[in-house]
Amino acid sequence: MTPETGRFAVTNWVMRGPGQSVELDFLVDTRPVLDGQGIRTVWREAGTGRFFGELTRTQDPETGELVQHWYAANGQVWSQTRRRIEIVAGGYDEAFEGEDPFGAFEARVRTRHGPDGYRWTIERRYPGTDWFVVDRGEAVRFEE
Repeated sequence: MTPETGRFAVTNWVMRGPGQSVELDFLVDTRPVLDGQGIRTVWREAGTGRFFGELTRTQDPETGELVQHWYAANGQVWSQTRRRIEIVAGGYDEAFEGEDPFGAFEARVRTRHGPDGYRWTIERRYPGTDWFVVDRGEAVRFEE
């Protein structure tokens, strides 16, 4: 995840319902933490600088899973996922399971690195449904 460290201008498209997405803009700072055993990302709203949230990612040495802790400031809620990770050409893929008000789901994340930053797509599927995009984003290295 070294290509994801530094400061980035992030555009994030989040699905709010079928055919309804919202575009959000952030400034994101990502730095190594825990003596290099993880990374911490702080999200601030672009324009206002208002704190939006943070996440810390580490790898479980026993299982190889990526452990992600996310704090959402607007709801003052911490969440955690354990993700299977596969390194692929140009980035990595992740998979995990979860549950929300609509029920249990499977999720997959595809992250790809480029010369100026990285992009990701998060997809879900519920039992009996096909995969659909719930979140996608683009992070471009930010120079002040």
